[in-house]
Amino acid sequence: MTYVLPGAGQKTQNCNNWNQDLIRELDSIAPFDIVVVTANHSNERWAGVSDPERYFVDAWLPLVENGARLVVIRDVPGHMDGALECVTKFPDDPDRCSTERESSLGYDPLVRAAEQIPNSVLVDLTDYICDSSRCLIAIGGVVTYRDSHHLTATFAHTLMTPIEYQLERVGLIPFVTR
Repeated sequence: MTYVLPGAGQKTQNCNNWNQDLIRELDSIAPFDIVVVTANHSNERWAGVSDPERYFVDAWLPLVENGARLVVIRDVPGHMDGALECVTKFPDDPDRCSTERESSLGYDPLVRAAEQIPNSVLVDLTDYICDSSRCLIAIGGVVTYRDSHHLTATFAHTLMTPIEYQLERVGLIPFVTR
């Protein structure tokens, strides 16, 4: 589902209508075992919106009430603009291009919304991208970000095992011996 914030005029109404149509369509299909959601958490997106998590809760509750288990994947921490250019400029010292963890996380209404949904699962990969104080531009020789908010495909592939582990831990997928 795609969401546009309230107050964005006609586009919002079209989006709300589309979302309602989608919910009706999903309700007409056999119940889902698992619904996986994520969204960009850009702070600018939520400026001036009171209680943005309400929109997510309202969209997710009908699916959960119909028996689905909700998996919310937290958006990755933001990074500085020009992250890839920075690491190219300083290949021998990529830590120069890392950003502060606190400022990289920002406000994420999906996390707050997930807290309001019974039996939801939050998959948070922040600790695999950031240490206790910084979000890293390179880990183990692999560049993490291709721009300010997208991971490189190579690094994203390294997150497969942590995602599987988090889903195994809550019983959503069977435990796999590695």
